[in-house]
Order: sequence, then C-alpha cells, then structure tokens
Amino acid sequence: MANTKEPTQEPISSVSFLFLSLTIALVAGIFIIKPQWEGITQQNNQIKEKQEEVEKKEQKIEDLEVLKTNYKEIKNRISTIYTALPTSEEHAELLVQLDSIASQNGVVLFQIDSSKDTKKTSKKQTDIYETSSINIQVVGDFLSIKNFIIETEKNLRILDIISISIENNPGGNILTASLKINIYYQN
Repeated sequence: MANTKEPTQEPISSVSFLFLSLTIALVAGIFIIKPQWEGITQQNNQIKEKQEEVEKKEQKIEDLEVLKTNYKEIKNRISTIYTALPTSEEHAELLVQLDSIASQNGVVLFQIDSSKDTKKTSKKQTDIYETSSINIQVVGDFLSIKNFIIETEKNLRILDIISISIENNPGGNILTASLKINIYYQN
C-alpha cells in the first residue's frame, strides 16, 4: 500500500470562527444596520424640527393673545382719551359736564360765554391741541364754589381754570364766582 495521504481537514479553530463572525457582523452592520440607524436619526431630527415649529407657533399664538388683550385695553382707553382731549371744542358736552358738577356741589351755573382764543401763535406740526376759552359764572356759598372749582379741575376733560373772581352778593352769604376756563381739543 502506497502511502498516500489524504488531506486532513482540520476543524475550524475558534479564533478563525470568531474572526469570521465579526467580519460578517461588521458587513451586516455597514449594509443593513447603518442605513436603518441613519433613517432613525433622520426621523428624530425631523421630529425635533417639527417640535420646534410647533413651539414657535404656540409662542406666536401666546403673543397674539397678549396683543389682542393689549388692543382691547387700548381700544377702551381711546374713548377716555377722546373724552379728555376731544377732536373738536365740544362746548355742549363740556357745559353738560359743568352743569352736572355744579348741581352736585350746590352751585347754580348762571352765565356762560364761549370764545375762541384769538392769540395767533406759530403753529408747529408737533402741536396736537388747540385752545379755546369759556367764561362762566356760578352762584353759591363759598364752600360750594370751592368744591365746584376742585371738582372742575378733576374733570376728565382737560381744562385749566386760568382766572377766578368772586363777588359778594348783597343780602347774605351768597357769592358769584366768575371763572375763565381754557379748554383743549385735538388739532
């Protein structure tokens, strides 16, 4: 018998098997897992972007609510502003207010005279108001006239009492007060 040797197959060593397994896992990771991982990362980024957009829109909604509230407050204040500084002289409205103040303070509105200010001053474009004046006479006792003057100065309508003269009426403690009042209105 001839001595012929058949090649013997050695069993795969555990190191070679481990190396082969790691190589297969690496290849699978590169071609299978990496694209999946990138897809998940991309979706997470998209989710973050959408969340940021939602937060921005929610912030805009909150800002809009604040603006709406501010607008309502300003709108309510505008009527107060127009009462304090109307767009025209509005003598009739002022006289109603003065008559109400007079009756609340126990004086009688006796005489009313209105006149536009005749002073011609150079108009500036920054002037937002014009002035006219009224002269009124009220009749009452000293305390009532004093209270009338105080309440007139507190009136919402912007005005200035620029002169006061008080005369004693014959036969008692009834006085007549003459007031010159500057009133202001929008230019």
